[in-house]
Amino acid sequence: MMEREPRIVVFGVGGAGTKVVGQLSNLPCTEIIAVDRDRQGLVSLEGEATKILLSDESGSAAGGVLVRKKEDIRTLLIEKDIVFIVQGIGRKTGIEISTEIAEQARMRGIPCIAVSTFPFSAKKTQSRMANATLKKLAELCSSVIIVDNTSKTLKKDLPMLSVFHMTNQRIAKLIATFVESICDMTSLGLGINQLASFFEDNMIFVLEVSRASGLKEAIEKAWVSLPLSISEVKKLLIMAHTPVELEIPELRGLASEMQERKNIEDISWINKVTPQDMEHSVTLLAGVRELPNIITAEEGDTEQDEEQAEYEDETKDLMSKEVPQALINIDYRPPEPKENVNELDHLEETNSEEEIASELSGFPLFKRKGQKKLNEYTDLDDIDYI
Repeated sequence: MMEREPRIVVFGVGGAGTKVVGQLSNLPCTEIIAVDRDRQGLVSLEGEATKILLSDESGSAAGGVLVRKKEDIRTLLIEKDIVFIVQGIGRKTGIEISTEIAEQARMRGIPCIAVSTFPFSAKKTQSRMANATLKKLAELCSSVIIVDNTSKTLKKDLPMLSVFHMTNQRIAKLIATFVESICDMTSLGLGINQLASFFEDNMIFVLEVSRASGLKEAIEKAWVSLPLSISEVKKLLIMAHTPVELEIPELRGLASEMQERKNIEDISWINKVTPQDMEHSVTLLAGVRELPNIITAEEGDTEQDEEQAEYEDETKDLMSKEVPQALINIDYRPPEPKENVNELDHLEETNSEEEIASELSGFPLFKRKGQKKLNEYTDLDDIDYI
C-alpha cells in the first residue's frame, strides 16, 4: 500500500489524443499533458492540460504552449507511478510520440497503459499500419486498449462526426474512472498496484460500452457487441456505473457464471455509484493475448483488390499530408476506373492539398468565406474532429 498519494500522468498525443484530454478536468493526483506538433491545435485546445509543442528546440509560444524537444519527454515521467497514453492510430505524430513515451516509461519501470482509437473497418494501408503500431505498443506498454472510433453500437442513426465525439467522451470517462479507482474514490475499485498487475501481461484489450436497466443485461449486451470470439478473451475488466452500490456476493456470482460459461481466467470490477442515472452503464475491457484480427479492410475480388492497392500506392503521399483526423479516419473507396482514363487526371486540376484530401476521402471540407488555412475549418454541427 502506498504511503503517499499516487502520481498519475495522462498524455494526450496528436489531434485525437489532445481532444480527449481536453475534456478531462478536476482529476485528483493527476497531471494532464497534451503533446502535438500542431501549434494551432494546441493553442485552441480548452481544458486543464499542459500544452507541449514538440520542436527541435525548447522555449515557449503564445497561448500557454510550451515548446519542447522529443528528448525532454523523459523529464515528464519523473516520480510518476503510472502512465496513460491516449492517441489515434494511423497518424505519424501519434505513433512516434506514443512509442517514445512508452519506451521511456518502460526504461523507468513505470506501468504504462495506452488507449488507442482506430476504425475497425479501414482501407488496407491503414490496417497494416494500425496492426504494426499496436504490436509495437503492446511490446512497450503494460497493455493496450483499442477503441473503435466508427462504432455505432450506441446510436446507429448518428452522423459519423457525432460518433467520433462520443468516442472522445467514452475514452475520457474511461480515464476518469481509472483515476478515481486508483485514488479510492469508487465504491469498489482497483488500487494502483492492482491495476498495474491486471494490465501487466502486454495484452490487447478491446473496449465496448452498453446501457440497460439491469447489470447482467448491460454486461451481456456489451459482450455480444465485442468483435472477438469467446475463446479469445482471457481477462475481463468490468466498469459499472450503477444507481446503487453493488454487493460483493452479487459480483462474485456474476463472475463465477461468466468464468464457467466463457472460460475467462481473470475478472475484475470497478463500481462507481451514479444515483442520478437510473440505468446501469457498463464499460467492458476484454483482454486477448494475441493481436485480434479486427482491424481489417473489406475485401472484394482479386482484380478489384489489385486495382485498389495500385490506387493507394499512387496516392499515399497525398494522404500523408497534414489533414484533419476526420479525413484520415473516413473509410473511402476510389471511384470505379473508366476505360482509357487515368484515375488521377482529375486531381491534377485541384488547387490545394486540402482539396486533394477531400477528393480522395469523399468527405467535404466545410470552408467559410475568408478561411484559407486548413486548421480553421469546422464542421457544420460544430463538433470537434477526433
